[in-house]
Amino acid sequence: MVVSSEETFGPLAAITKFKTEDEVIKRANSVKVGLASYLMTTDLNRYHRVTERLEFGMVAVNTGVIADHGAPFGGVKHSGFGREGSKYGCDDYLVHKTIVTGGIDTKYNSLL
Repeated sequence: MVVSSEETFGPLAAITKFKTEDEVIKRANSVKVGLASYLMTTDLNRYHRVTERLEFGMVAVNTGVIADHGAPFGGVKHSGFGREGSKYGCDDYLVHKTIVTGGIDTKYNSLL
C-alpha cells in the first residue's frame, strides 16, 4: 500500500492490522522516509516500548497534532535531518566556538 510507505502530506491515515508489536514496528521502520509516525494506545507500557523503537523524527501518541512551537520539527532517513523550530532549529544557523582563557595576571603579561 503506497500510502503506508510514502510521505503523503495529506489528511489521510494508513490503518493496518498487526499481531505483534515486533511485526508492526518492523513494518513501520522498513520505509525509506521517517518524518512522522502516529500511535493510538491506552497501554502506557506499550507507549514507551513502541515510541522508543520507531525510527521517525516525530511520534504522536493518541493525537493527530504533532507540531508545537516549543518542539523540534524534522525527520530522519530520506525525510532529511536537522530540526526546524524550537531552540534546536536555531542550531543550524549557529557556529559554536569554544574560547578558553587562563588567568589574567600571569607571567605572560610581559608578552602582551
